[in-house]
Amino acid sequence: MLAEWIRHPFRVGLLSRRPVRIGVASALLIAIPGVAYYLLAYSPNQTATVEPEFQTSVARQGDLILYASGSGTLMAGNQVELGFGTNGTIAEIYVQAGDTVEAGQILAEQADREQLEAAVAADELALLEAQQALEELNASADLVAAQAQLGLADAQAALEAAQASWQSQQAGYRASGTTIRAAEAELALAKESMETAEAEAANFSSDDPQFAQAYKDYAAAVQRYWKALANLNWYTGHPTEVQQAKLEAELALAKAELEKAERAYSQVQSGPDPDQLTSAELQVANAEAELALSRRNLERSVIVAPNAGTIMEVSGGIGDTVSSPFLTLADLSRPELEVFLDETDADKISIGDEVEVVFDAFPDMHATVERSVNQGEWLAVEYTITGTHKGPLPGPGGVTVPPTNKTVRIANLSLYRVKGGKVAEVHEYFDQLSFLTQLGLSNP
Repeated sequence: MLAEWIRHPFRVGLLSRRPVRIGVASALLIAIPGVAYYLLAYSPNQTATVEPEFQTSVARQGDLILYASGSGTLMAGNQVELGFGTNGTIAEIYVQAGDTVEAGQILAEQADREQLEAAVAADELALLEAQQALEELNASADLVAAQAQLGLADAQAALEAAQASWQSQQAGYRASGTTIRAAEAELALAKESMETAEAEAANFSSDDPQFAQAYKDYAAAVQRYWKALANLNWYTGHPTEVQQAKLEAELALAKAELEKAERAYSQVQSGPDPDQLTSAELQVANAEAELALSRRNLERSVIVAPNAGTIMEVSGGIGDTVSSPFLTLADLSRPELEVFLDETDADKISIGDEVEVVFDAFPDMHATVERSVNQGEWLAVEYTITGTHKGPLPGPGGVTVPPTNKTVRIANLSLYRVKGGKVAEVHEYFDQLSFLTQLGLSNP
């Protein structure tokens, strides 16, 4: 109940000026129903004629001000949670809760920064290697294209050879008519020579010295005959099933190799292989991302205040391993006011409207922090409030104190329990007797 004397919501007025014009006719329309109501309500039985009385006024032109108001809460304008870029151990903390810091001031440092520096060096090397691989891929494009073109030519020659081999061994294509007739003639001569040699050898007994030479001539004639017969049979025959299957397989393989060579050449004839180029570019992009992350981790191993403000919470100590923010910094010099308006006032406001912020009872209220003390998750703040009582002051039991136009100066103490960067509990103390005395509401 004590806090009701000085803790009060802000009232925010949103002003929207809309010009309106009120004419004489409108004034009369408003006045006439009022007079009629009076006559009916208070003189129902009068029979005498009563002259109506009218009130007139000069029509004026001006602005109609629509006013929407609501209560709100004063909050820190900018509050940030600060921590290292990666999991690590706290080496140094240079602030405590309640400290005021400047932008750029070092707040804490992470241990084992050598490991973070080594990670940056390794990622820089990986990026360099990826960039070199990409450059070599682009530089060797002409050589790769020439090699692919040579491979294509070889594949075309191999296919032509396979086609010729397949064609030459099919029935009717193994020899020309002249070659076949020559083979038939050769077979006839070989057969005649074989028969002659056989007859000559029969004239000698096996122990005759001339038998050996005669038999040798006969053997040669037999070989000539079988060779001629084989040639003629091949010229006039066709492949076996196994031979035909082999020819078909060799032809199919040559066609497949040619298609492969054509694809390979088409991919590189205008530059590097698109798949290889995409892979190399992705490796460069990945290396750049890894380097950016390691540099960020190294940079954030030293926590620097991004702006001036007050340390609201320190949730870690030297030697602690942390994986999340452990410092809370708030800029209390630029507070923000969060206001809730009734939905019926929604049509009265728009972006850009002027806003009037008023402390209901003390419009010039000002708070000055004298000192602060932090222990664990508790923060004590001693401050002095000054202000002039210029508005209605709600008090206990529904009593409202009218403005006294007196200036007060009150000592206050606020005790906060902060968890997870947020205020979980608040206790406030102030000198009520001094407050009432300064307002003239109590004797000293």
